[in-house]
Amino acid sequence: MRDLKLIELYGYGLQTLNLTAEDLTATAASEYPATVLWAKALHAAVPEADGIVWMSRQFNTSKAMMLFGDRVESGALTSLEVHPLASGEGLDLLRHCANEAGISIL
Repeated sequence: MRDLKLIELYGYGLQTLNLTAEDLTATAASEYPATVLWAKALHAAVPEADGIVWMSRQFNTSKAMMLFGDRVESGALTSLEVHPLASGEGLDLLRHCANEAGISIL
């Protein structure tokens, strides 16, 4: 087991690139092709990085992560908690997240 090495695209990480969240990580879906180019460039520029991490646009107090598939082996990650979504605590968590995101579960 090892710690992941992630490129931080928030705070000082964005400042180092002379960018803001609105430039890169808080963009509309129409801007996603440009963000893919940034991910490719960062992948090439930082060969020791396992992926990138940024503050979620929809939940800006939570981090979102993308791992580079050629650097993090399949099965290398383990889940610390499993919450089945059909009932109990998992369903409660799903309903809470859906409510926060304005999504109706039918």
